[in-house]
Amino acid sequence: MLHELLLVLSGYPGDVFTPSPAEHTNTFAIAADFPLLHDAERAALNRLAHLGWLYSQIDSFVRSIRNTATCNAIEANTPHGSYVQALAVALNSVLKQYREAIIDCEKRILEKQDHLNGAVPIIYIASTFSKWFTVLPALKKLIAEIEEHPVQWHGCRLLNLIVKKSYTGVVDLRDILNDILHQLHIVMYKQITSWMIYGHLSDPWQEFFITPRQPLPSPSTSNASLSPPMPSTATGNDHFTTNSTGQFDHCLEEKLIPSHIPLDLAESILFVGEIVKTVRDNSSAQINSLPKNMIDHHLELLLQLSSASGREKHTTSAIKVLQLQNIVNTIRRSTSEWIFHQVLVGEHDILRYLKSFKDFYLLGQGDFARNLIEEGDRLAGPHIEPDSNNPERRPPVRYGRRQMDTLIQRAQIGCLCEDWPELSKYSIRSYRGYDPVYSFPSFLLNDTAPVLLDYHYRWPLNLFLTSDDMQCYNFLWEFLISLKKVQSKLNSLWVVLRGGWSGIRSEKGFSETYQEGSYSQESMKQRERLVWRVRSKMLFWIDALWYHVQNDVINPSYASFIESIRPSLEKHAVSTENEMMESLEEENKYQRSGAQIMDFEQIQRAHKAYVNGLFRDCLLDPPGSARCLQNILEVCLKYCQVICEVDDKGDWSGRKRAQTGAEIVAKWTRGFGMDKDPLAWVDEVLSIEQEFAAATAYYFKILSRAGMSHEHDYFEEVPAHLDLFLARLDYNKWFSVRRHHVEAGRR
Repeated sequence: MLHELLLVLSGYPGDVFTPSPAEHTNTFAIAADFPLLHDAERAALNRLAHLGWLYSQIDSFVRSIRNTATCNAIEANTPHGSYVQALAVALNSVLKQYREAIIDCEKRILEKQDHLNGAVPIIYIASTFSKWFTVLPALKKLIAEIEEHPVQWHGCRLLNLIVKKSYTGVVDLRDILNDILHQLHIVMYKQITSWMIYGHLSDPWQEFFITPRQPLPSPSTSNASLSPPMPSTATGNDHFTTNSTGQFDHCLEEKLIPSHIPLDLAESILFVGEIVKTVRDNSSAQINSLPKNMIDHHLELLLQLSSASGREKHTTSAIKVLQLQNIVNTIRRSTSEWIFHQVLVGEHDILRYLKSFKDFYLLGQGDFARNLIEEGDRLAGPHIEPDSNNPERRPPVRYGRRQMDTLIQRAQIGCLCEDWPELSKYSIRSYRGYDPVYSFPSFLLNDTAPVLLDYHYRWPLNLFLTSDDMQCYNFLWEFLISLKKVQSKLNSLWVVLRGGWSGIRSEKGFSETYQEGSYSQESMKQRERLVWRVRSKMLFWIDALWYHVQNDVINPSYASFIESIRPSLEKHAVSTENEMMESLEEENKYQRSGAQIMDFEQIQRAHKAYVNGLFRDCLLDPPGSARCLQNILEVCLKYCQVICEVDDKGDWSGRKRAQTGAEIVAKWTRGFGMDKDPLAWVDEVLSIEQEFAAATAYYFKILSRAGMSHEHDYFEEVPAHLDLFLARLDYNKWFSVRRHHVEAGRR
């Protein structure tokens, strides 16, 4: 009987202990017809036999997992991967302890150490395996849950299950589960070490929480890129970039992040690894690599995590995560410090790039922006046949790359920035597959093609700039160049309007006797006052908006941002050991003055806040505000186009512009050759005036509600200096009184 008992404890049934039930076995037990046993003895023996069945099931799971390591094809609905392999190794260590207990029990039986009156009591054997009555059922339940939901507990997610199971008051079970958890953490620590030290990620089963980023459509083929980029503050995916499009090659897979690993810790691991990978990938460009002593120190810190032994293995996951967090923060700080010297100071001074973005993206170089608008008009041409399906939209035109490059080359002639080498990094590119939800990109080329201003930057600047940053810069440029163009067009109308209206003299054979009705002297003066009045209203509104975005928003925000980061840049400009004492003195000076010394990531976050602040304070967020501004600018351009057409026909100044054959044919096919009232444009100007008044009054109403009551139903955050803009628009109570009368009339 003792021999049969030891065999069944080892997982092998025999003549006495048989699988029960025969078809769907869930235990080993003594046959029901076995004689000479008391019910208590039978129950105690069956309880021991059940341990043997649990052992056989766990051992079978371990063997199956080990066999999958050599298989080339593994089904997705079966447990597989490095973490399951580590689990199998840890379970095998636990089963080894169980086998040693069987061997020890057999030795004591053979040496008759536990004999009592020539027999071994069952209670002695049961006490030897008392620990396993709790451990083996819990482990069997664990592997059953893994086999039932292999996808849910795949990769790093398996840590969540083990952590949850380890929260128990049974000391033996908790220690074993902590040992298993330590083995699984070793796999994660090795992946973290490979990523943070060498920038290499070996993850064939996609188990790690850092995964390669899926390729996104390029801006030239993506319609989504034309929508205003909403400022983001949340995830690690938005924080850091490395390639020319402003995105990391890898990103966080939040579903795979273990629950006991904070998100900011995972972001730090991603950041350091991408820095190391980028430096490694750019080694052919003869750049400085990470110092060897720093790499060795980082490696030594990370190896401490996986080399724990003895009592350290039984520490809780929270303590281990705290240790991991301290190590990762240490590595991140030293890596950020090194990147600071590579990116923000010295040869790659970030202030130079920020000044360049202000000059060209934010139109700090006004003469260059003016020339660019003129060259865009020259390239697009003033007269193109409208789309028959949508008369308000001009048909799309494909411009070649050389034509786009010529725009910047010609625009810089005669400007202060004519000889700046920084201009060679800028280019104007057209969108492909354009869906005109927002027409700001189409303003520059007279609604013939949407364009963007592209900046070509490489390592190490791509470690600092993010895709969201460049998207915000580009949309700001599209808005500002559209606003500048409308302002320029309205100003240039003065040249047309200064000579007075002479359409009657040129078209009707004006004489002293033909001055009645619509063609009387008084009627002509009224029409002239109408044109000047509409231009004056529009120019006042556009000038107020331009002054707001440039003088109230962009210039103060830029100056404030530069002043906040300048102390940090000046402090880190010292790099040699001989100048260390001077650096300490400078730091003490900044601390006494109250200036905050920021590291690389803090400056990066400050820059993100600066760009997002520009986007918000220029009234481009939410999208509804941008659409209102777009509608107002389109109405102003429509007015300018009508007046220019009147002047081209000679109806205003009496001097007709020479027209091409294509323009003459286009006009006749659209009905210009038929008899038409030469004063029809007056009604169109009146309609435009009403449209402009309605659009500006509606937008003023929205802004005034947000500015006065600080309601957040339209703006998530009230734009800065909004009260100044409203006061500048409504200095004589024009909008307030007019809105009051309109609302009173409706009631």
